[in-house]
Amino acid sequence: MEPEIYASSRRLRRPWWIALGLWLALAAVTSIGLWHLRRDAVQSQSRELSLLSLTLTDGIERGLSGADEGLHALRAELLEDRLSLAVSARGGDVRQALRTRAGLMPLVDTLWLLDDGGRTIAASDPTPAPDLSLLHPSPDTLAAGATALSRPFAGPDPKSPRIAMAVRFPGTAHAPSGWLVAGMQASALLGAFSSAIPSTATRAWVVRGDGVRLTGVNAVEPTLDAATLAQRLAKRPALELRRFEDGSDNLVALHTVSRYDVKVLISRDLASVLASWRQAATVSGAALALLVLIMAAAVHWVQWADRRRAEAQRALQAQIARAAKLESLGTLAGSVAHDFNNL
Repeated sequence: MEPEIYASSRRLRRPWWIALGLWLALAAVTSIGLWHLRRDAVQSQSRELSLLSLTLTDGIERGLSGADEGLHALRAELLEDRLSLAVSARGGDVRQALRTRAGLMPLVDTLWLLDDGGRTIAASDPTPAPDLSLLHPSPDTLAAGATALSRPFAGPDPKSPRIAMAVRFPGTAHAPSGWLVAGMQASALLGAFSSAIPSTATRAWVVRGDGVRLTGVNAVEPTLDAATLAQRLAKRPALELRRFEDGSDNLVALHTVSRYDVKVLISRDLASVLASWRQAATVSGAALALLVLIMAAAVHWVQWADRRRAEAQRALQAQIARAAKLESLGTLAGSVAHDFNNL
């Protein structure tokens, strides 16, 4: 009896093991597929982010190079005709000349001619000149002919901070040395990027070599001091996955405009990158859960049908056994009656 009970119990458990094995195999295949989809999504977004960073960096480099070349061309003009400039420095001709040249230089909207003390000798418009202490590298350490960038400073519009590019021109026997300074909107560094940025999940920073942020899009203010930020930026790879201070995981692409010691960072929130993948994973998980319920219901129905069949079979066997007993009794009764009649 016990072997029969054991065999019956094993027979009842077998559909569950088969269903579980099939479900685990399907879950494994689904998990592998989702892992490949996640990897492909991250790699695709990484390539797009790196290309976006490279394009923005190239645009910033071309803009700054154009302004730099314009400053050096104006510097050459000043050195060739310094005496006449010094005599007419406060005249309208110099202002008009500076205004004309500012219009020819990319990004630049204002030009100033300053002396070594930072006082304005001439300007293309009445906008106040920035303080020389805002420049990096420091004016005291700037090499001859090199260009310095300022940190952002307030302009006529408080909502539109400005930055400046400056180059020194040497003094001669006819006039003292000074500075040529080109002013521009900080947001002009980004060009059309700020309006074409894919979503608020994408952030951009343009950072000076000492860690000062020049401009950005959807970017929060750095929580680190300038020196620490500059040190961390120097150690960053070109592309990485990094957790920000707000707890979000982000893909970060970094490129450098080495000529001006400017770093361009673009980040994209990993949750946004994986949004479509998460939807696919949710649908797959729901499908697997539904499949579990369907398989459990199917196995339960099969076992119920098997039990009903077994009960019907036992009932039939019992009925057959009763019929056999009745037939035996009838045969026995007939035999007894036949024997009685023979007597």
